[in-house]
Amino acid sequence: MALNFIILLAISSFWGFAYLFVKVAEESFSPMRLMVGRALISGVTLILICLVLKKDLLRPLVKYRAFILFSIVGITIPWLGIAYSEEYISSGLAAAMSSSMPIFTLLMTVLVLKAERFTKFNVAGVTIALIGLFFVRGIDNILGEGSTVLGAAMILGAFFCYSVNSVLVSVYAKEVDPFVTITYTIGFGALLLIILMFIFEKYEIKHMSFNYQSVFSLLTLGVFSTALAFSGFYLLIKRAGPF
Repeated sequence: MALNFIILLAISSFWGFAYLFVKVAEESFSPMRLMVGRALISGVTLILICLVLKKDLLRPLVKYRAFILFSIVGITIPWLGIAYSEEYISSGLAAAMSSSMPIFTLLMTVLVLKAERFTKFNVAGVTIALIGLFFVRGIDNILGEGSTVLGAAMILGAFFCYSVNSVLVSVYAKEVDPFVTITYTIGFGALLLIILMFIFEKYEIKHMSFNYQSVFSLLTLGVFSTALAFSGFYLLIKRAGPF
């Protein structure tokens, strides 16, 4: 139990800073290219982790359909949603709105999977999350001008996808090593993002310019806020369930 809380704390820290890294990196990279870079860096990091830990990467490939599903719901859609949303909202608001994820996850596990039930503890937890969100940012900052509403809607959609994916992983990848699951999930996600980049930004690829701050933010985003954070997240799902 104590280890679960340590993992959760580490994940929260890595993901909390992710929105700042995205904001800084977007000074040089488009949202699409930023997410492609994030996926490639984290994918290479995860492969190295699996090799060091001597994980079997071949046998689990029989579940490639599930990995592709995870990559769409848990990587491609939410990553692009978060990246584009930060063109309309601040990184602080993006981080604050991440408190919506446990709410979505609880609703999924109780109403759809029926694997959990409402208790005074989990209801109190999501209530505190909501109160904290409005207390920290204020309702005017969340539901204010049109651009903020658009950005908030995009990032809420991203967190909803994360919640759905956490449930999917708990159902369809129960017997797969979490490091292997996230490696293939991000790997397939990288392929999808590269395809989308060449479709929608093929004429802009030649005009890339960047600064050291953006590159450092991208590297940190890929290694710590993605590879390590998602490894911990999937490990936590395997150890304690999606909620």
